[in-house]
Amino acid sequence: MKNFGKLISLLLCVATILSILSFVSCSDSSVDDQNDDKDEVDDTKYSVAVSLFGNPYVYSVEDKVSGICVDILAKIAEKNDEDLELKIVDSNDAIAGLIKNEYAAVLAPADTYIDEESAKSIFSSQVLVSNKFVLLVSGSSRIYRLYDLAIQSSKKVGILEGSVAMQNAVSRFGEDNVITYSDYETGVEAVKNGEIDAMVVDEHNDKIVNDAYVSENGLRLLPDEYYSLDFVLFVKDTSSGILSKTNSAIAALESEKKIEAIVNEYILGDGAEN
Repeated sequence: MKNFGKLISLLLCVATILSILSFVSCSDSSVDDQNDDKDEVDDTKYSVAVSLFGNPYVYSVEDKVSGICVDILAKIAEKNDEDLELKIVDSNDAIAGLIKNEYAAVLAPADTYIDEESAKSIFSSQVLVSNKFVLLVSGSSRIYRLYDLAIQSSKKVGILEGSVAMQNAVSRFGEDNVITYSDYETGVEAVKNGEIDAMVVDEHNDKIVNDAYVSENGLRLLPDEYYSLDFVLFVKDTSSGILSKTNSAIAALESEKKIEAIVNEYILGDGAEN
């Protein structure tokens, strides 16, 4: 009987241990389930870092970030059933933050400098949208090419205030030679009056860049492309699928003419940033 009692005690002890192990296993499973749920929530985020490039592509008004590129990013996120999460960063720190996994992607010009070591693990998407700028001069001007303007000893060049081409204009012609205007029409008047030698104009702006407007205002459009800039998304690697999903969404938006519609809304639409 004594042995039988010891056997019963041993069995009860084993049962208790198994019960504890079962509880711990369930608890671990519960934690795993919570982590899985967390991962699923994170997968719905389209986390993109952006810098303020200038009107009308990326700019800030009353702490709200807007622009052509921002709207395209929103459409990409919508295509992929994701929530767009924008992170405003300094353009000089954007790639460094991507390398540190602070966000999933960076919106930046395609010619953004990336050091050789970092470039091994960074990939760019298809072009979201392109900036192209041209120059308007007076019809009586002796400037027929961009080269003619560049070699002038003294020159004045107008540009839209907040334009993404501003930095390029300053580096080409010098800060003292670049005059900003709140709208293109004022800049055109300055060209006509001889106050400036040329006006930098966004090629998308059909209100200004069209034969009728140019002729009526006694202007001439230089044949050289003044400046171009492509915006892309940079990602750290391709394993997450962000790059392929982004490229697929861009291709779909282009075929549906939705990117073109966004551009037209900003450049040509009523009340748009132009």
